Amino acid sequence: MKKIVLLLCCIATLISNTALNAATDDPLPIPIPIHEIGEEGTIIFRGPSQCPITCFLVGETIEVTFLNSLGTVTVEIENQTTGEYAQTLVNAIAGSTAFLIFGTAGHWTIMFTLPSGARYLGAFEIN
Repeated sequence: MKKIVLLLCCIATLISNTALNAATDDPLPIPIPIHEIGEEGTIIFRGPSQCPITCFLVGETIEVTFLNSLGTVTVEIENQTTGEYAQTLVNAIAGSTAFLIFGTAGHWTIMFTLPSGARYLGAFEIN
């Protein structure tokens, strides 16, 4: 749990919070830097260009594209403000999939955990 909290704090300093008016359907890119836990528990960040996942928020849907086949991936979506939380396993083959959220205002995160243990985390705001 401490690693997740530390991860969220680090991500907050790496990317600027983006905002979306919940009534709009304009795609909002969700930046997703990579996070890996290296030897001795050190945190390693890599640039978004190395991330095999892209995300866009469109209205109340998160559109996710897996650029490569990644195997069985755990997807966690959480509203840090209200506590809304959903977790699911997906077979992440190359292509797109969509996750419906209810568009509740707050600070949201989406985290992908690959079979290798690598984690990809994105954060966005809905006003």
